[in-house]
Amino acid sequence: ELENLHNQLILENTKKVDIIAPLAKAEFVAEDDKNYLIIQEGRVLPSEYHDYGLSDLRDRIFELNSHSLQQLCSKIGVPMSYAGKCEAGVREFNIRHWLEKADGNSMFRCMVDGRDSRLRGIMSERYSPVDDSFIVDNLNRAIENSNLSNPLVTKTYTGEDMLRLQVTDGKKAVVGDTTLGFFVGNSEVGLSRIYIEMGLYTFTCTNGLRVPAFSMEFNRKHIGNISYNMISDNFQTQIGNIMNNFNHMRGYMRIANQITMKRHVFNKYIEESKNFSLSFKDSMKSRIHQLPAQGVLWNYVSEMTEEAHKYKELERMEIEKQAGLYMEQVVKKEVKKGRYELATV
Repeated sequence: ELENLHNQLILENTKKVDIIAPLAKAEFVAEDDKNYLIIQEGRVLPSEYHDYGLSDLRDRIFELNSHSLQQLCSKIGVPMSYAGKCEAGVREFNIRHWLEKADGNSMFRCMVDGRDSRLRGIMSERYSPVDDSFIVDNLNRAIENSNLSNPLVTKTYTGEDMLRLQVTDGKKAVVGDTTLGFFVGNSEVGLSRIYIEMGLYTFTCTNGLRVPAFSMEFNRKHIGNISYNMISDNFQTQIGNIMNNFNHMRGYMRIANQITMKRHVFNKYIEESKNFSLSFKDSMKSRIHQLPAQGVLWNYVSEMTEEAHKYKELERMEIEKQAGLYMEQVVKKEVKKGRYELATV
């Protein structure tokens, strides 16, 4: 499956073009609810997938998606919320005015696909691009050299803004149908670092739970020289660390399935947390209201990860992370009180 994904991403790489150009020299055009940027000057960065030069790019007109428009607004100091409310003429006038005052070069990450040329992201000139294909290839190699007995790709997200994969060991059940694994992610347009971290996966409801606190996670910014060997070695080391935490994780899960708590306590945690959106809190209220007045910790945590399915990938990731941190917090508290014993290995 990873090999097929890698081949698909390699094909997409032939359409991706990176341009270093002065931001102030770009021309902004607004038409109805669409926005475009015309790149006037600059140079195309070398690529093993194509030999484009700036003069080869037809008209050099790129449609901005919501993410690249957000980045443009941030760079020139125009609030995205304001730009979104402006009619096309007003939006064009304001953004053009502040574009002219922009300093320095930017990296324009573009997709050139016939007439559908678009701008994926506007990055700093210091940004170090790392292709999703590079991540998948290194992950595949690391898995081949790992101690996973039956590696399964249990979750795949390959949107234009982010890559996110979950791999589990299908022969190692932590408890019931919940198995130990890890998340790997990358964003080619600045929404995420390169990372690999521990996770849990439940087969019956395709829930994912991030548990970064249980083992050292690998996390790398898109700055400086990011080498093939560095990514490959870190992935392999981290997979080993995660799978060596199997018994420790099983201890957490055993306790999480024994701790009982009041529904109103869990509801208070959701209400008071600063890590959730208002829409998530509102939808969780409905879920919590349908739960028994008292239940086990794992059931409450599962409600969070199940609700996370409804949200876009970035918010889903945060919900899954907070669910894991909440479980750890409650388990540690109960262990400290002497009510449960947790193995250290």
